[in-house]
Amino acid sequence: MKSIILIFLPVILLVSGLIFDISAMNGAGDAGPEAAIIVDSDSLFANIDVYNGKRVETCGTIIHVCGVDGKKMRLKTPGDARIKVVPGEGMKAFDAVTYKNKYVKVRGIVKETRIDDKYIEGMEKERALLCHVDHTPCLSKGWRAEAEAAGTVDSISALGTSRLRERVKKTGKGYFSAVTIIADSCEVTGNAEE
Repeated sequence: MKSIILIFLPVILLVSGLIFDISAMNGAGDAGPEAAIIVDSDSLFANIDVYNGKRVETCGTIIHVCGVDGKKMRLKTPGDARIKVVPGEGMKAFDAVTYKNKYVKVRGIVKETRIDDKYIEGMEKERALLCHVDHTPCLSKGWRAEAEAAGTVDSISALGTSRLRERVKKTGKGYFSAVTIIADSCEVTGNAEE
């Protein structure tokens, strides 16, 4: 009996290895680092605790591309939530002509940033002119210079931080989630109207 097992053991191992290789080629088992969870953008936003740190593929309309450096876009979901999209490694800056008012399919890693009172207090002390894409100080030196010359920095900054406080209060959690996708790819699939 042992001799039969010894004779067939290499055959069994060979067949097992072939089955494993074939299943790997067909996508069974571990799909590797390129696998993405396909998720509706509203569901992604509403369930950020589930998707934070995960690679996803989702769709929405690009409503803004940063005019300073093209390194941020604002994706609007069908339910009117907003998701920041930034280029990942190997991607160049986004071009407004290509992406603005387009329906896109984005694939990348999800990151949650919690905006809370401590963050808002820091922005108030800095007298920050907040970027409407991600609530960080805007990189536009021109906008800041214009606001300084017009004497409107304090009122613009106060309006921005006031809006953030309203959003925090509305959640009842002491923070709100700013959702970002660090994009591996961003493909235009149609115009915003489609």
